[in-house]
Amino acid sequence: MQDRSGILSNSPLAYTLASIRFAPWPLLADKFPLIQDALRDIAPLINQIQVQVPVGGPTGQPDFTTSRIWMLLSADRSFGIQLAPDQMLVFTRTYTSYDEFERVLERVLTELLNLARFIDINTIGVRFIDHIKAGSQEELQKYVSAELLAPTFEGFEQLGGTSFTTYKKGDKELRVRYTNYPGHPSISEDLMGLLVMSQDPAVGIKLDMLQPGEATIDMDAIYQIAKPLRVDTPTKALVHLRALHTLANDFFRHPDVFTDYAFSSWKGENSK
Repeated sequence: MQDRSGILSNSPLAYTLASIRFAPWPLLADKFPLIQDALRDIAPLINQIQVQVPVGGPTGQPDFTTSRIWMLLSADRSFGIQLAPDQMLVFTRTYTSYDEFERVLERVLTELLNLARFIDINTIGVRFIDHIKAGSQEELQKYVSAELLAPTFEGFEQLGGTSFTTYKKGDKELRVRYTNYPGHPSISEDLMGLLVMSQDPAVGIKLDMLQPGEATIDMDAIYQIAKPLRVDTPTKALVHLRALHTLANDFFRHPDVFTDYAFSSWKGENSK
């Protein structure tokens, strides 16, 4: 069996994200300049938007309040930190190892907790989106296990499709979406806003579409906490984030998800 451990020199990984949702901290708007100043050596660019957030109204119909979201970006826009009064999200398009990614998470959490003192976390997530590129639909079948491939039926031409499955391991969930549909966006709809905020407005939005022989696998590991977890040090959150990374990584490297041929290619080895 092909060795699946270690760093893949030709990794198909396109996006890595980590998200922490917590009880709202309205003072973030006042404290944001201090957080930005502490992180501007790694994320000097700033983007900001206002969004309408539904809240319960007196008649049972939702009212809306305005909330601000800030995005701190690296100079090349390949890495970003999104902050809202109830969420911290970090993403990168240049992931090399979880240890390196974790160091950034620890730094952002440290700056946030220095000012907030604590946060009450209700949901934590780690998400990996891989963009698999083969020369053709036939070649793609050498990479992906039969369990992920869409069924075929005689007399019908298969154009493509998407499958979505949720798995559970202990108290954590893994939501897996596999898409092989030429012409379909290479990222999920729920990440479009993140993409827009991270793009250079002078260049415009660049959205890659799947080509024949290409597919994406979106693995979203989630820990939904029944009773909010009070965190006053980064370590208390980082231990859960690492466990979620392990869950998604174990799925990606599972022998029944991708083939030995795929890992041989991603490791840069010659395949027969």
